[in-house]
Amino acid sequence: MNLSTVRGIYNNVGAEKCQSLLISKSNKPKKDTDARPIKETTIDMIAGLIKRHKSPTRRTVIAKSYLSPSTVNNAIRILFERGAITKNRKEVGSGCEVSYSIKKS
Repeated sequence: MNLSTVRGIYNNVGAEKCQSLLISKSNKPKKDTDARPIKETTIDMIAGLIKRHKSPTRRTVIAKSYLSPSTVNNAIRILFERGAITKNRKEVGSGCEVSYSIKKS
C-alpha cells in the first residue's frame, strides 16, 4: 500500500480500525463464540419442539423453530449441559444420525 491509500483508510475508519487492518490475521485474538447469551424463552421453545416431535434431528429443530442454526445449536448445547435432553445416535448408511429427546426424570 502506498501512503495515500493508508491515509484514506485511516481517515475513513479511524485509528483503531486502521491499526487492526495492518495487523496480520495470524496475530489477531480470536473471539470466544461459545459463551454468547441466549434468552430462556428461546431455550424453552427449543425444549418444547423436542418434546412435541418425539425424536427430532437438529435439522428438524432448525426448520420448525425458524431460528438461525447458531441459536439452535447454542440452545441444544445448553439443554444438554443442563441434563434436560439426551442424544440418540443411529447409524444410517455411512453416516450417523443424531436425534434428541427429553430426559425423563
